Amino acid sequence: LVRHINGGEFEVRGMDGHPFRVDLDKKVCSCLEFDILLIPCEHAVAAAMHSKRRIDALVGEKFTRNTWAAAYSMSINPTMVSVGVAQVLVGGAVERITTVPPVKCQYEKV
Repeated sequence: LVRHINGGEFEVRGMDGHPFRVDLDKKVCSCLEFDILLIPCEHAVAAAMHSKRRIDALVGEKFTRNTWAAAYSMSINPTMVSVGVAQVLVGGAVERITTVPPVKCQYEKV
């Protein structure tokens, strides 16, 4: 059940009857999923459908096509490391670690 309150605000009752307050303009819901994930929760989707708004317009900016396209607009190349030695970033400091090849399993012939 979706009830329009004012502007972009709605009250959406869950399946258990618990009310959730959704503000589509501010992109928030009292369940906090919408606020934290920046992806519309089920209550926001219900409110958007009720108000005939596009659901994809409610997704946070970091999940938009333009943001993802910009993130991958330049080529991503692997870095060269010496064989057996790698540098690992740990807590803001770079540590050198030495890697060794895995030990081969020895199987008994029957």
